[in-house]
Amino acid sequence: RWRGLLEAQLSEPYDLRFSSDGGVRVWLDGRMILDDWDEHTRHEKKVRVELKAGHRYALQVEYYAKQNGFVRMLW
Repeated sequence: RWRGLLEAQLSEPYDLRFSSDGGVRVWLDGRMILDDWDEHTRHEKKVRVELKAGHRYALQVEYYAKQNGFVRMLW
């Protein structure tokens, strides 16, 4: 599990992309925005969110690795 804060520079839509070879779940300000909790070959999932400039969003990522511990957040 990883927790942190996300702050946007501009008020606009952002694509949050996650690449993994195992399960990944993502919450933004306590709301689940991605639920990809199954074993799979490495692939990428994209979630579009509207963010407001200067606001700090609580970001939580839970994951498990299938083989190589591969999970990557791509902004």
